[in-house]
Amino acid sequence: MVPSFRGGGVEKVIVLLANELQCRGWIVTILVALHDGPLRCRLSPNISIHELPDSRISRNIFAIARYIDDKKPSILFSSMNYVNIIACIASKFAKYKTVLVVSEHNDIRLVLERSGFWRRFAIKYGILFTYNIADSIVCVSEGVRNGIIDLLKERDKVIVIYNPIEQYEGCTGGSRSTEVKEILAIGRLSDQKNHSLLVRAVDGLIQDGFHNIRLTILGEGPLREALEREISSLGIQDRVHMPGFRDPCDYFRKSDVFVLSSDWEGFGNVLVEALSSGIPVVSTDCRSGPSEILDGGKYGQLVPVNDLDSLKNAIVDTLSRDSNSEDALLRQRRSKEFSVKVITNDYEEFFERLLFDKDFQKISTF
Repeated sequence: MVPSFRGGGVEKVIVLLANELQCRGWIVTILVALHDGPLRCRLSPNISIHELPDSRISRNIFAIARYIDDKKPSILFSSMNYVNIIACIASKFAKYKTVLVVSEHNDIRLVLERSGFWRRFAIKYGILFTYNIADSIVCVSEGVRNGIIDLLKERDKVIVIYNPIEQYEGCTGGSRSTEVKEILAIGRLSDQKNHSLLVRAVDGLIQDGFHNIRLTILGEGPLREALEREISSLGIQDRVHMPGFRDPCDYFRKSDVFVLSSDWEGFGNVLVEALSSGIPVVSTDCRSGPSEILDGGKYGQLVPVNDLDSLKNAIVDTLSRDSNSEDALLRQRRSKEFSVKVITNDYEEFFERLLFDKDFQKISTF
């Protein structure tokens, strides 16, 4: 169950997982409040879409409960904390007791720290009073799991399954320009991703004499206008491009370094995507996914959060190194540990364990 098919990381994970499960014989239905979005066309035509009556997920509690009673799915799988709260309440109202699995994609400690009073109150107590209804809680990293355990004081039913990530090994570079060094970032244009830090880092590098660099930021979000104003005020409009939501393959192919400048992450899907293309990566050491993905810095440079000088130095250091095919292969091998097939194996084994004591049917609702 997801709010929409917009281009968010959570929705992309659900589409990848649903498609692979369907290929393996599961009957999958997606419950969605808004059926439009760029990811809908990537969903297998063999997967059903059940559009909920209200565009706001919070107003669909009884509609979800009716769906559970009518369709009797073996598993109801929900993602994102506010959607999870609604799924738990709906499951409580339903007469048919499906197996309920909720999935957490962000460190709840950071979510609460950065929320206003009423949102923090609603999320915190919504989780405290409803997550006990779920049969299991899947977290996308150890850091996310630690946050949930801290809040719920519950350990037994909280597990970690990393996100399934699309591989871009066919987008490996090889003809990157020697005249212009291309820096790539991908992510929603929001406070969390702190693209402003990366823009200022690029401006600082240009001021320091590195005139042969160019930054591309893929993504859309509420901070587009603010970022455009900042780029304009710095006078680097010709060095920073924000083409919007795009297929990253061509951009991986021509980039020299991928940079994640986030203040926090639940996992960091784009880091794995970048590794799969073989290009070097630089990331802030934010909670809670990047260090796990990069194995403490083995597969890419980690820098302190919101540290402009450290980010600049890491970018320069990475760009100054000679391209090494063996290092690229190591990065690609690391990315395969998070491939769709590998992670779906983990999910399938997990789902089958949950259903072991019931009449087993591969029927799931996402």
